[in-house]
Amino acid sequence: MPSDRNMPQVQSWRVGPVRVLHLIGELDAVTVPDMAVKLDGALLAFEVPLLVATSLR
Repeated sequence: MPSDRNMPQVQSWRVGPVRVLHLIGELDAVTVPDMAVKLDGALLAFEVPLLVATSLR
């Protein structure tokens, strides 16, 4: 089981008409289902014409 600091998180902000979602945490077979739920929630929460998702290391 991953530690809490490695659990997926989604940060979100808006730049003009673009919604940016920044994915944080390790993505693997254990954490992907949780990340999918968080991404779905973030996508449903915002009605914007453009979306950028990032995951930087």
